[in-house]
Amino acid sequence: MESSGGHAARSGRRLRAQLAASFLVLSAALALSTPAVAASLPGWAKHLSAADSALANPLANDTTAIPAGQKLYGEKCARCHGADALGKGHHPSLRTEQMHDATPGDIFWMVTHGAHWRGMPGFAKKLTDSQRWQIVSYVKSLSVAEKK
Repeated sequence: MESSGGHAARSGRRLRAQLAASFLVLSAALALSTPAVAASLPGWAKHLSAADSALANPLANDTTAIPAGQKLYGEKCARCHGADALGKGHHPSLRTEQMHDATPGDIFWMVTHGAHWRGMPGFAKKLTDSQRWQIVSYVKSLSVAEKK
């Protein structure tokens, strides 16, 4: 007859083995997916949480959002990113594959918080949530432009 201590020890080892196996599977999945994701997004996107990135644009089906976003873009963004969104000086183009692949939540985060380390202001206090989502709608509507 086996003592309860022996059974508990085996159960503990089995649980640790299952946890270790789960950890290895999760680690492998992250190792396989993270480089591809990280390589496809601009550097600022690495500052986002998964929850921020997953935000859906509440104005995605609003037909007035793109023209309203275009107007706001002209007032708030074109000075740095160019009227055609192809970038100006050291300010990046918004018509790249990376931006095209960014989620609405990624772009909303950037418009909201900015990239102070790159000189871009955040617009959380200057624009309403709705206005920031309008800009997201406009930026997501832009086609990818060929590099000059």
